[in-house]
Amino acid sequence: MYHSWLDRWDERRAERGDEVKRRTDFALDTELAFPSSGHPAGIEAFCNLADQAVEDPTYFDEPGNNDLVVER
Repeated sequence: MYHSWLDRWDERRAERGDEVKRRTDFALDTELAFPSSGHPAGIEAFCNLADQAVEDPTYFDEPGNNDLVVER
């Protein structure tokens, strides 16, 4: 009995949460993924940059100690 009440309560709570959610537009920004690429537009340019990143073995290297410096 307790579990069925808890399930109903949880469903009502989830429905109330879904009511306030809004759809947002999807944005594929090459500048976010590849900051040094300039501003190429379109999915084809994004895919080309992704292919180049995959082919470059140093692209996904961990940052060095010098890369972790925070400027104040």
